[in-house]
Amino acid sequence: MGVRVLGLKEVWSVQKAWREVFARRLHRLTGRWTRGSDRDVFHSKVMMKYLQGPAAEAEYASAKAETVYVIDEEGRYGELRDCPDGRKPALSEFIERRGVLIFPEDFAWSVAIGPDYWDHVTFAYREWADDEGR
Repeated sequence: MGVRVLGLKEVWSVQKAWREVFARRLHRLTGRWTRGSDRDVFHSKVMMKYLQGPAAEAEYASAKAETVYVIDEEGRYGELRDCPDGRKPALSEFIERRGVLIFPEDFAWSVAIGPDYWDHVTFAYREWADDEGR
């Protein structure tokens, strides 16, 4: 799998673009792009529809992508990974990391992995970003 490490300015730019897609309802309601961390956009049932835990993992497994961004939600690290034959990185690869966002270049969907991997894997489609609640 080809990996290109992003420079910090590119990480911040991609992260900003992610927020403009997945945090747009939060921003419209509060004037803010985050609620502490980017993954918290998913963890507020009133902000958007999302899947969590095993359902999120299953949806990620079936989601399509030729490349995905892997971004540290604090904006310190990011990479763009090729997904040959649609094979995305295994979520288990990120168990040791804290606060990771994974999404394709077109922002069609997103996975957020929180500090406790097994309890905090969330998945949402772009079109859910304006849906209130689950």
